[in-house]
Amino acid sequence: MTTIPDGVLELAPWSTSMADLALACGWAFDKKYRQKVKSLETPPESQTVGLVIHKVLEIAIQGVDVDHVFRQVLPSFDLTHNLKEEVLTFRDAVVDFIDRIGRFKKQFGVMKTVPEKRVAISPAFTSTNFFDKKGLFRGVIDATLITQDKRCVVLDHKTGAHKPLSMYQDQLEGYAVMMTATYPELTAVRAGIHYVGGDPQPDGKRIVWAREHTAEYVNTRLRQTLVMHLAHAAEAAKSNTPKKSWMCNYCGYKPICPLY
Repeated sequence: MTTIPDGVLELAPWSTSMADLALACGWAFDKKYRQKVKSLETPPESQTVGLVIHKVLEIAIQGVDVDHVFRQVLPSFDLTHNLKEEVLTFRDAVVDFIDRIGRFKKQFGVMKTVPEKRVAISPAFTSTNFFDKKGLFRGVIDATLITQDKRCVVLDHKTGAHKPLSMYQDQLEGYAVMMTATYPELTAVRAGIHYVGGDPQPDGKRIVWAREHTAEYVNTRLRQTLVMHLAHAAEAAKSNTPKKSWMCNYCGYKPICPLY
């Protein structure tokens, strides 16, 4: 049994973004998660574009014509003309992704596809309600595919620039832990980052894969890794000292930050 420190449970339920913020800046963490201060900054346009593309992919992966999806989704967001044009620049990449997923489904016998799946686990590493205040860890997985031989593929869509896969290791391993808790019958889990924006890799693909893990490895080694990661985040969250990092560019509390 994996022992979970009290400090982790006191702040639970956790998410990847919550842990990342604690590790980056305890001051901003305090504002967002303890004081519940609303963001003081207008979200950047890139974030709005990302939300639209995520919605497009969520619907298109279910078999709906891509152009129809764009016509359906665009009016549901308050977009300027320039933002609409920027969103449409992702059309070919969305089509390419849907085509590749279609071939993947046939090749590997995918029996279940779930877009935008809300997942949460309890401290006992069992599936629980996403809004369970006694939960341990939760997240929204952009795309989940389960094959006939009980292997699971999870994908996270990114509309920004390519970054080293190591930057997403904690997130992807956390997804694996949640998947084996949600689907105990799984034999293995593989996670990847789907870069919708930008140029494809030299092989023409836009998905960067992490290594596949057996369910046994996930349920032993990666559970422990997740708890250690959350323990480090909980310890970092004790600090109320602001720190500068790349996350400052996306922080909603810069107008009141002592460092700016």
